[in-house]
Formats: sequence, structure tokens, C-alpha cells
Amino acid sequence: MKILKPDFAKRGGVIPVIVQDVNSGIVLMLAYTNEECFLETIASGDAVYYSTSRQERWKKGETSGNTQRVRYMYIDCDNDALIYKVEQKGEGACHTGALSCFFRTIGGNKGYSGGPIMKYDESSFFQMPVVRIGWLVVDQMSV
Repeated sequence: MKILKPDFAKRGGVIPVIVQDVNSGIVLMLAYTNEECFLETIASGDAVYYSTSRQERWKKGETSGNTQRVRYMYIDCDNDALIYKVEQKGEGACHTGALSCFFRTIGGNKGYSGGPIMKYDESSFFQMPVVRIGWLVVDQMSV
């Protein structure tokens, strides 16, 4: 069995984390983590990120009360990006009070006339070859 670990050195010590609602699949936010915050998230189960603007640890909900409980973690094929599937508690993930940070469309009020920017195919997404065992992320293709 191969245990996967993010390659923090590849991106200067921080890697992106796409955060999705565990039930709806809605992308809630994009954040960053470093090794210390990643390990704290694994130990506690609560989402802890690294604020690149403030250059400090950031536990989601510490000041707002809008917490995230991490239920699943996925790692990409290059070991330099993560997806957290979370239970969002409180008003939402965005500092504006919105459920998701991605509530605006490109083109403003006129809208984007070129059709959908991306298509979300839930049936194929949930067939990713990754499984959660406790808090270890395991690639089934390496087992």
C-alpha cells in the first residue's frame, strides 16, 4: 500500500486546496495549505489553511464561526494540489457571507454569452481512484 503525501517543496512550501461541500459537490472556496496546517487538519479533522496574504495559519471559522469539518481528502496525480470535501457549518464559506466564494459569473450582469465555462459531471467525479482510510489518503491504483 502506498501512502500519498503532498509535495510541499515543489511549490515553495504551500499548495492549493479546492474545498467542496461533501453533500452537494459545490466548490466552496480555493485555499492554500502548508505542511504544518495540513498535518493539523489531519490530526483534528477541522480545516486549517495557510493564509498567503497574511502569511499565517488560518483555522476556518476561528473568528467567523463558519467552520469546516474535513470528511475526505483527495490528492492530484502530481502530489501538489488537494481537494477537501467538507461539512460546511454556519452561514457559508465566503467572507462575504455567501455559501461559496464562486458566486459571480464572468461578464457581470451581461452574463457570459459563450455557453458554460465548465461542465460538472458528478457521476464520473465520484469514481476517482482514491479512498479514505481513517485519515490516510490511499491511491487504489498503487495497492
